[in-house]
Amino acid sequence: LTSLIPVPGFFLVAGIVAMTFLYHKAMGQEEIIKTEGMLQEKKSGAHTQSKRAQADKNAAAINADRIIHEGDGEVSRALGDVEITYQGKTITGDEGQINHETGDGYVNGNVFFTDQRSYVIADRIKFNLKTDKETCYNAKGSTVNDFYFSGEKIERAEEDRYIVNNGTCSTCPHSQKSWRFDADEIDFTVEGYAFMKGVTLRARDIPVIYLPYLIVPTKTKRATGFLTPYVVQSTRLA
Repeated sequence: LTSLIPVPGFFLVAGIVAMTFLYHKAMGQEEIIKTEGMLQEKKSGAHTQSKRAQADKNAAAINADRIIHEGDGEVSRALGDVEITYQGKTITGDEGQINHETGDGYVNGNVFFTDQRSYVIADRIKFNLKTDKETCYNAKGSTVNDFYFSGEKIERAEEDRYIVNNGTCSTCPHSQKSWRFDADEIDFTVEGYAFMKGVTLRARDIPVIYLPYLIVPTKTKRATGFLTPYVVQSTRLA
């Protein structure tokens, strides 16, 4: 390599590569912190929104800058600052649609979903008013007891039960990388257990161990199961 690139030039190229790596790493961490701040802000505001959302749990209400009704009112399209409330849940985003006949709906752009037991931000959410199921895409969230999760696809399969595909989970906020589990699939319930497949335990982004299957508690109350790890610095413990 030194025969092709003069020594000073080699160090210049190495320096540029290192600076580029550090820049992208810093930008990635900044984006995580921004997302975490957004999630915490949404969680705080959700308590106020819930009063209106719980007014009528058996019907869907739509608020937006502009609402268009199509097919004799069968389909409602909402554009700009969308808020949909139904069955004690709230979804907000940039634009969305509900088919009142089938119950199918979606919201796109800057999505926030809450059922007061969990809080999720996503790029997109699909839902059905009749099956009471929601699926979020490219999403991050947390439960009311601070169990954090993220994934390419997150499905709310039933009350308090979520299935995460190609995602992560931890008791540490997304902006803190003390430790986390990366998994092909995470099936967990709030105040219950998380059943994981294809699991890698990471500490500070460093892979520690791989396990084909793992079960951990997601409870705040004392329970049996894997003791969630944490990283500590100590002169006494080295």
